[in-house]
Amino acid sequence: MILYFTGTGNSSYVANAIAKETGDQVLSLNEMIKKGLKEKITSVLPLVVVVPTYAWRIPRVVSDFIKQIDFSGNRKIYFVLTCGDSIGAAEKYTKKLCDEKELQFMGCAEVVMPENYIAMYTAPEKEEAHDIIRKSEAIISDISNKIKEEVSFTSPRIKFSGNILSGIVNNLFYKFFVKAEGFYA
Repeated sequence: MILYFTGTGNSSYVANAIAKETGDQVLSLNEMIKKGLKEKITSVLPLVVVVPTYAWRIPRVVSDFIKQIDFSGNRKIYFVLTCGDSIGAAEKYTKKLCDEKELQFMGCAEVVMPENYIAMYTAPEKEEAHDIIRKSEAIISDISNKIKEEVSFTSPRIKFSGNILSGIVNNLFYKFFVKAEGFYA
């Protein structure tokens, strides 16, 4: 089961591309979260969570949702994060979430897409956006193959700056810039 959350369409695009290559089902988390649905999610295949990167981590609305949901079936879970530049140390936080949920963490992959936080950053011009998407195709294919083979993603070396961005900067970002009240039922 491929679960995705999207704001600009990048994560939807990546989730559907992975589904096409793996033959798996796609489920949008947007409406589930907005309506407060907390149904059990069952999957025979590994779970795949595709989300945008918000301040170098997965969106808190998604991590909060995952904490509240029961999962059954396959306990393996992959995270695929779309980003404009980097996912920082997001892997550390997704692994911690998996440990809390007793899910088998299979890794966290990054897919650079056209800037996905357009409230603060400028979206690229149309041609540049197409180039970014074209470059992502090989990465998405590699990710899909690893998921099909149930092979863990390679863990990136997390730099000191990644820890700062995903830690302190993320906390400040949420405190001062992100308001998700409209997403909760």
